[in-house]
Formats: sequence, structure tokens, C-alpha cells
Amino acid sequence: MVQISAAIIAASVALVVAFLTPTVTSLRARRQAVHDKFDAALSALLLVQASRQRPQGLKATPAGWTPQEHRALNLRTAESGFEFHIKCTADAKVALAAIAPYVPEVRDYITSKWELREDEEPELRTKVDARRAAAVKSERLFLARRPLPSQGV
Repeated sequence: MVQISAAIIAASVALVVAFLTPTVTSLRARRQAVHDKFDAALSALLLVQASRQRPQGLKATPAGWTPQEHRALNLRTAESGFEFHIKCTADAKVALAAIAPYVPEVRDYITSKWELREDEEPELRTKVDARRAAAVKSERLFLARRPLPSQGV
């Protein structure tokens, strides 16, 4: 009788562990995915800020260069800096779109204008960072993500 009880307890523990381990691992993975989205969005916003500081080219004509070569270099430098800024802005909008279900305030920045203004970016980063904890908490052990209270539910 004692051996049967011990076997039942051992089997029960094995079943519980076999069930809970993948469940807890899945929850951790879902929460880490939310953290990764927020990290990507914050990094993308900082990269937009950094890309505003574009090289303007060389002031003086390098020795052995013609004025036309100097002008062409400066033009290419300015164009590539501006193209990089546009790419960073587009990448930031993609990253913001990934967190829009958790941070509804970013939707305006994604859809209403092509550029994130320099004075808006720090405030936007603050809003995104403030919503991280609630977004991570919204991932529950046995439930699908529920809408946050600010999403009208």
C-alpha cells in the first residue's frame, strides 16, 4: 500500500512538472518577446535621434581634388545622411507598430506624419518606457494577452 501511494505521488509530481515546465517556459518566452519589442522600439527611436546629426561634407577642398569633385563628395555625403535618416525613421515606425497594441499613444506617430520630430522623440520614449511593465504583465500564464485598461476594455 505504501509503495502504491509513493508511486502515485511520484507519478503525480512527474505529470505536474511535465505540464508546468513547458507552460512556464512559454510564459517566459512570451514576456521576453514583449521586452524585445519594447527594446527594439526604444533603440529605433534613439537611432532616429542619432541620425539627425548628419555629416555635411568637407569644408575645405582636399589637396589634389577639383572643386567639382569636392562638391560631388559633399552632395553624396548629404544625400546618404538624409537617406539614412529616412531609413531610421521608417524602421522606428515598424518597431512602434509592433508595440502599438500595448502603447496606443504611438499610433499617431505611425500614421499621421512621415517624420518623428526631434522635440517629440524624448516624450515618446518616456511614454513607451512607462507602458513596458503593464505590457509584460498582460502576458498571463493560462490566458491570451488581454487588452490593457487604456484600450477601452
